[in-house]
Amino acid sequence: FGLYLTLAILCNLMFKLLPLATSLVTSYMVSSVLLGEASQVIRLLAACGVLVILLSLFSYLDVQVSHDMAYRILTKLRDQCYAKLDELAPAALMGKRSGDMISIILGDVETLEWFYAHTIGQLIVAVAVPVAALIFLGTLSWVLPVVILPPRHSARQSDAQGAAVKRTTGTLNAIIVDGVQGLKDIISFRWQREYMERFFRANDEYAQASMAYAERRSDESRRITLV
Repeated sequence: FGLYLTLAILCNLMFKLLPLATSLVTSYMVSSVLLGEASQVIRLLAACGVLVILLSLFSYLDVQVSHDMAYRILTKLRDQCYAKLDELAPAALMGKRSGDMISIILGDVETLEWFYAHTIGQLIVAVAVPVAALIFLGTLSWVLPVVILPPRHSARQSDAQGAAVKRTTGTLNAIIVDGVQGLKDIISFRWQREYMERFFRANDEYAQASMAYAERRSDESRRITLV
């Protein structure tokens, strides 16, 4: 199990990293064309061809190895279930329906296939690929990871500010609609002052929320521009 799991993770890791490597080589090839370095272009073109072939190979191996590992595990689990039922029979199975036993052995065990074939390896790769990308960017310039990481940390602040803008916009729109639809009632009961106070208060809240959101976006854009 350990060997198959390691092999499945490596295949999935290569399948995810090869497109990044292909993009990198292609970028270098384009820059070499612009600089007129013909010999460099030929080598990069050959490397790009090799990477495409490897990508096709690991695309196949990723599916083949992960599913082969998953079904080997499922086979072993079913064997263990049958062996345990054989030990417990017949006393422990009294009153149990055979359909329930078959459902556990066939259906419930089958649900584990998704975890072993499509989840466990991807969880590890989902951490390894971003870390590898950040390390590579750090070798080019230490500023790049610094620029990338703050937006990740400010995601919660962005969500909160976006929710505040949405909430204050809805409140302001509701007050405007109420004012238009209930204009006769406002004039009849002399609620103009109360209505305008509500309107200006909602407008101030909307302006403050929008300004905070815009300032954060401006700071992020300025950081990226400086890099």
